Amino acid sequence: MRSSFLAVALSVFAASGATAQDWPGLPYAEVRAFAYNKTGFPDRLIIENGRLSRTVLNRHGVVLTAKQTRRLIAAVTGYRRRPETEIMCFDPRHAFVFYSAANKPVAWIELCFDCSRALAEPSVDGQVYDIPALEKLASDLKLPLIPK
Repeated sequence: MRSSFLAVALSVFAASGATAQDWPGLPYAEVRAFAYNKTGFPDRLIIENGRLSRTVLNRHGVVLTAKQTRRLIAAVTGYRRRPETEIMCFDPRHAFVFYSAANKPVAWIELCFDCSRALAEPSVDGQVYDIPALEKLASDLKLPLIPK
């Protein structure tokens, strides 16, 4: 299911001629922030089979304001230099999910503050994310930086 959703999302993204600056390139009604995966299981996905992961700590999440959503999009778009070294643990524990008007996830960003990496769906090849800005946003939203 995830791969079919991803294929559709990527084809819509590509067909729209969207760039990183246009991310996510799909209509959305709201964005919610989540802490999840408190046990730190590698490769845990925030969206599993089109649904929110069962490991989410607060099923309602935190709804972002329009200003916070602009901060989020700015942190995942635009040009940034790639770090000289990268740690590759990718053990995501935080995520931002973009929902359609029908309350279906249409895009998301998964974050691992341990290795300072993020992955987004739909993805943009070679995009470098502003991890400090994403961590600051998670902190401002009072998400636990290390879920307990």
